Amino acid sequence: MFARHNVARVIADTLENSSRELTADFAYCRLQGPAREAATGYEDADIASWAKEIATWRDGGRDVFAYFVHEDKLHAPQNAMALKKAVDGQ
Repeated sequence: MFARHNVARVIADTLENSSRELTADFAYCRLQGPAREAATGYEDADIASWAKEIATWRDGGRDVFAYFVHEDKLHAPQNAMALKKAVDGQ
């Protein structure tokens, strides 16, 4: 139903919801923590995985909105800068 109406399903990177299925002509990602238990933010491999996926969506003509949201918010700025750099390098 989402796809039929071009409504983006939130892509939430959590243990409960790790699907990256797109349902619209844009992507909305809430990066709340890697889809595993981790208290230190995203690791390089996590950032690289997201960068590859986001670059693929972007290169396919989609706008991509990705936000880092986590309770402690300590790692979000560094994670966002690392993701931007990695996507720009794709």
